[in-house]
Amino acid sequence: MKTNSEAQNSAFMFLPLLLQLLLFSLAFLKVLEKVEGPKNVHISSTDMTHLLLWSPVPASKGPVNYSVQYQGEHEREYKNGTWEEVEECTGIGVTICDVTKEISSDVYYSFRVMAVQEGRMSDWETIEHMFKRNQTFLTTPQINITDKTEFVRVQVKKMPKSIVYIIRYWQQHNEDNIKVATIPWQQTTYDIIDIVEHSTICLQAQTYSEVIHRSSNFSEVQCVHLKERRQRWDAILTASVLAILGPLMVLCVLGLLCRFSRVLKHSVCPVEHLPDTLDFEYFPEKIQRKTKEASEYCEPIMVLSMENNEIAGLLHTETSADEKRV
Repeated sequence: MKTNSEAQNSAFMFLPLLLQLLLFSLAFLKVLEKVEGPKNVHISSTDMTHLLLWSPVPASKGPVNYSVQYQGEHEREYKNGTWEEVEECTGIGVTICDVTKEISSDVYYSFRVMAVQEGRMSDWETIEHMFKRNQTFLTTPQINITDKTEFVRVQVKKMPKSIVYIIRYWQQHNEDNIKVATIPWQQTTYDIIDIVEHSTICLQAQTYSEVIHRSSNFSEVQCVHLKERRQRWDAILTASVLAILGPLMVLCVLGLLCRFSRVLKHSVCPVEHLPDTLDFEYFPEKIQRKTKEASEYCEPIMVLSMENNEIAGLLHTETSADEKRV
């Protein structure tokens, strides 16, 4: 039989192991502890832009991240009710997620959110009612009208790809002749050119979604009194005159500048001819050449006509004289 001292030694040997098991159990229980899940998970959809929102989880025990999943009709009926991750909203630190891309067809969608804090996860919180994109709210458009003299410009804000603007306009007190125009989603302006001078044009607009076949309410009627079209021709005439006279004025200014530069040059550095004395001092060879040319003298020669016999006799005499000298 073991003595009391041996039993005490055995107990001390297992004490570190018991402490390790206790710490491991506490850590495991901490991991299993659930984090409070997000609350008030819902969809806010305006003008075909769908946003998933929820209330934040208290961050007193550390930062909180969120992950979002969705489930459409295809996942419910053909994938055994599986959920798909929203890639842009995995591990995010905000309480909003744009799910417009995920809601791509006219079926009901469900969404759920999970919170993660210090390795601890909450339960998934799902929206109370499934959402369909035709439930979006189409806002009444805000428009600006400007008279550009030759046309009336309508300005609107840019909308998502699936929404266009419908513009109705008419002349005041002539509501029976209403005209309709469409502004594509790529544009933010529309110019009305079929207008009448000195008249007042009125218009209103609404948005229309082609994919859900729904329209917003019409905006309030706005009217603008058109200016005289003559102002347009005045502007054209002024521009034409400036285009013609502008180059001429430039040429005149250049001519005056050239003339002024010449006058200024002559005033500052006048051109004077050198006197002969200075010419002789600096160019003696020129003077000497002129003196030499002046000193040459050519005597006149008289040419007399002689008969052939006389010329022959004169040549014979000169020849005989030459031979005697030799």
